[in-house]
Amino acid sequence: AVLGRLPGTNVYRNIKQYPDAERYDGIVMVRIDAPLYFANMQNVRDKVRKYRFQAESDLHANYSFEASLHYLILELSSVSHVDTSALHILQDMYETYKSRG
Repeated sequence: AVLGRLPGTNVYRNIKQYPDAERYDGIVMVRIDAPLYFANMQNVRDKVRKYRFQAESDLHANYSFEASLHYLILELSSVSHVDTSALHILQDMYETYKSRG
């Protein structure tokens, strides 16, 4: 789920359930609500990519094509388990996004 800040608070919630939640330009916050293991990591990677593309499209539509996403934040507080396969994929995702700047 993509997160936004509830106005006047430090609480972040799913923007689909709270359409008034505030988002920040150049930042996308993604909450993962499931254990991370080999069987679901491709789905997690695809969702994160989808949310990143959507945030970049929103930036380009609202500002200019030169506007870019600066931060991708994964909120993992509800993740109860991470296996070694998932760790490797998270590391790969980190290196991929870091190399993009």
